[in-house]
Amino acid sequence: MEPSQIKRKAEQLPARPGVYLFKNAKGTVIYVGQSANLRKRVAGYFRLTSRRSSKTSKLVAEISGFDFTATPTQLAALKLERQLIKEHQPKYNKVRLTPQFILERKKQILDAATKVFAAKGFDRATIADVARAAGIAEGSIYNYFKNKDDLLVSIPRQAIQPPLESVVAMVRAAADTPIPPEQMLPIAAKNMEAVFKQNGHIFRILFSALPTMSPSAREQYLNRVIFYVWDILESYFRELIEKGILRRELHPAILTRAFVGMFIPFLLLEQILGLKSPAGFDYEQIIAENITVFLRGALAEPDASSERQPKHVQKIAVE
Repeated sequence: MEPSQIKRKAEQLPARPGVYLFKNAKGTVIYVGQSANLRKRVAGYFRLTSRRSSKTSKLVAEISGFDFTATPTQLAALKLERQLIKEHQPKYNKVRLTPQFILERKKQILDAATKVFAAKGFDRATIADVARAAGIAEGSIYNYFKNKDDLLVSIPRQAIQPPLESVVAMVRAAADTPIPPEQMLPIAAKNMEAVFKQNGHIFRILFSALPTMSPSAREQYLNRVIFYVWDILESYFRELIEKGILRRELHPAILTRAFVGMFIPFLLLEQILGLKSPAGFDYEQIIAENITVFLRGALAEPDASSERQPKHVQKIAVE
């Protein structure tokens, strides 16, 4: 088919959602795409423009014809596009998915989702909004994330993973001798503060979306964020218990929740709600005092001289 014929055919396409398949002279599918408006998208390839990338120019030069399928909705077009890409494996749809590329693309999408959710609110934001902010095709997002809920619960994991991995690296480097809790727990507490301080906008988005989050999304959030953090601390406390550094009757899961719970109220007030502590505590003081209470308890140590004094016991009459 001549280029002029291809252009005329493209201009006669329906202005509705659908999928298009570009073919070369041998009839091989070389690219599959989708759009909310088939006519506008496909015809756009054949307009002379200096904005084309070298990859797009090369693609257009190879096109000898195309097929299309109209769909009732763009979501249906997205699903059909993925199906056809898997079926035909077109060369212009292929990207070398190295581990580094996947990490960078996920970060690109999550950074865009964070900005969109913060600006529009989670409920009003759409996958299309995120795709525009990320500068990629909407269908590409579904190669990495299942849906909008999946994006939401993946955002905090991206934020907390680097500082927690540094803690894990320290624990592993200690080998058979665990890091003393007096040294390790302040580091863990400071990391918690850093995560909330640097990513307060992320946690505000998450907390505002929790009431409308689906049960499956809540479960994903627990597994990817909460349990991920707890598992690291639990492993550390379990080792301290096994080595006899902490009392053997203590349960590492309860210790973990108690430790984290000592700091969360301060972090929520200051970093999420933007309220300063009325007592004016700084975080260094909070860390020092909380860890002292966690490891030593809140009861005053009995005075040695008072221990030698006879104890006065008040008798209570029972009628």
